[in-house]
Amino acid sequence: MCGISGIINLKNKPIKNIESKIDIMTRLLEHRGPDYSGKYINPNRSFGLSNNRLSIVSPKEKIALPFSADNINYLSFNGEIYNYPEIKKKLLKQGIKFHSNTDTEVFWNYLKLLNRGKGSFNKLNGMWTYAFYNQKEHKLFLGRDLIGERHIFYYVESDNLYFSSEVKPIIYASNKKHRFDDLSLVEAWRYNSCSNGRTLIKNIYKLEPGCCLKIFKSKMIKERNQEIELTKWINFFKKEKSEKKVFSVFKKMIRNEVFHRTPKDVNFFTTLSGGIDSTIIASSLTRKKKKIKTIYAYSSKKQFKKIDQNYSEVELSQFIAKKYNINHSLISIGDSNKIIKRSILIAKNCFEGCVDPGLINFTGLSEYLKLKKIKVGLMSEGPDELLGGYFTDQEAHQIDRIYFDKKKKNRSNLKNLIKGFNLIKDKKFKIKYSPFKTRVTHYNDNDHFLELIINNFKKKTKFSSFNDVNFKFKKKYPSLSFSQIRALNYIKNSIPEMINMRKDKSMMMNSVEPRFPFLSKNIVEFFLSMPDKYRFGNGFGKFFLRKFCEKYIDKNVAWFPKKGMGDYSWNYLKNFLHKIKAEKTIKKCKLFSTNLFRKGTRNIIFGKNIHKSNIWIAFVLAQTYNHLEKINKKKS
Repeated sequence: MCGISGIINLKNKPIKNIESKIDIMTRLLEHRGPDYSGKYINPNRSFGLSNNRLSIVSPKEKIALPFSADNINYLSFNGEIYNYPEIKKKLLKQGIKFHSNTDTEVFWNYLKLLNRGKGSFNKLNGMWTYAFYNQKEHKLFLGRDLIGERHIFYYVESDNLYFSSEVKPIIYASNKKHRFDDLSLVEAWRYNSCSNGRTLIKNIYKLEPGCCLKIFKSKMIKERNQEIELTKWINFFKKEKSEKKVFSVFKKMIRNEVFHRTPKDVNFFTTLSGGIDSTIIASSLTRKKKKIKTIYAYSSKKQFKKIDQNYSEVELSQFIAKKYNINHSLISIGDSNKIIKRSILIAKNCFEGCVDPGLINFTGLSEYLKLKKIKVGLMSEGPDELLGGYFTDQEAHQIDRIYFDKKKKNRSNLKNLIKGFNLIKDKKFKIKYSPFKTRVTHYNDNDHFLELIINNFKKKTKFSSFNDVNFKFKKKYPSLSFSQIRALNYIKNSIPEMINMRKDKSMMMNSVEPRFPFLSKNIVEFFLSMPDKYRFGNGFGKFFLRKFCEKYIDKNVAWFPKKGMGDYSWNYLKNFLHKIKAEKTIKKCKLFSTNLFRKGTRNIIFGKNIHKSNIWIAFVLAQTYNHLEKINKKKS
């Protein structure tokens, strides 16, 4: 994992103060790559590029950064190519010579082939954002992986395009003052993050997953390099009726993806919560003779209470660790002072738009890992979104079944159907089928609250967002169920722009690289193609993984109720919002006096029956806004 930053003049003219600008951006990304860094500025001073490195592949081997083997093409790379040894072997057969054992050099050579129209990104098993620059042609490529595990942001100002792994370096290095984007703010409040290439900052954009931005001859052209492909696995599930065969295929697949994501040269860990997903990853690792390390991070005493007749979350994680002879640790998210300090630091730096309160707990985990000198974490993101693991999606599936039952005479009256089902998550959200609109699990269910504080709220929520599904896949794959389309919506929107963003921000604050075996392209396409019988059964979501767990791991894990990582800070830390000075910060912040907000907003935020998550989000927005104002003052 690394940090990328740079500037290019679209007309190939010298950039004023380019060296100091690159230095500022590099310094602000040190946490992403603390081991070493380097910069390159072209002879014309019309382009500058830097790379901060977190050394994971061949960590003792130092290579010049940004990487170049010909002094013409320069690569700044953030991510890992997990199958780089296999790719390297193929390149060696083509006569390409190598001078290091890094995946960076392999990727550099492969990008050269791709730019000549040879090869395919689909051959790469990995995660990435990259900046690849050709000095002779003054041509720049910015790219992002298909599942959006990594992020890259860009901004154009007076013919200069700034780009970086985070938004803050762009804000500091650019000349003009910046301000919040109103639509992005409303979206972040609704969904805990920004989608559709947006950030909290006006005109600073995020490159979409699977895309490449080409800058050449004063033009910027966005192209799609990769796409989700389902034909192979849809055909497989049409033909294959044997549950045993499906289990066998997945077992081989997950072991392969875990193997590829296991670092060979640095310390790593994997989470073990006692849940299905983390247990499958941990059990896949135990095939190795080397004893693995797993961690259960707890934030409150609730996690020690029995959920069913046999186990608490903590006890189940310990049971699995003992069964597989795993070196397992229970760790606390942190004491009161650490949590307060961490929360304030997080709140000041949410320019990308992710304001999710889960950042607090995950950052606590990464703080611990940094102290233990652990650089990589295998984490179990993906199955809940792809296989109907959330109550939201299980309820939506129930609504689907009734709505499309031809025997029901009044199926058009969806409100009554939802009320009759006594559903919890979908009561206040209007699922639509034409055009299709679905509730995502990170939708805050607070539109009524936002109507009270946001001027012209309904107009500001008409743009495409996390709930709106693009139906082009329905045309390409007409057999898809609505549950499969919901899963596609998650993989194309929520997972890249909220789930992955949350992990990237919280883990990389402390120089820990998160890796997600379940988010490999192959497993994603396999899960998306699964018919609904593999998603839902016996009143549970993730039915396939539960049955897999029951057969190959342990039945206690298989049917254990789903739980998240810990609790919200305001639930387990007494007077949390008072200790972070939320009310004082919000009431003093000028943001809530802008035209976006209605008069009396501050009082409404602290009114009766207002969920504390709204106070947290208001605090985050206030802190980030104040931070932005301080940066702007320095530019005066």
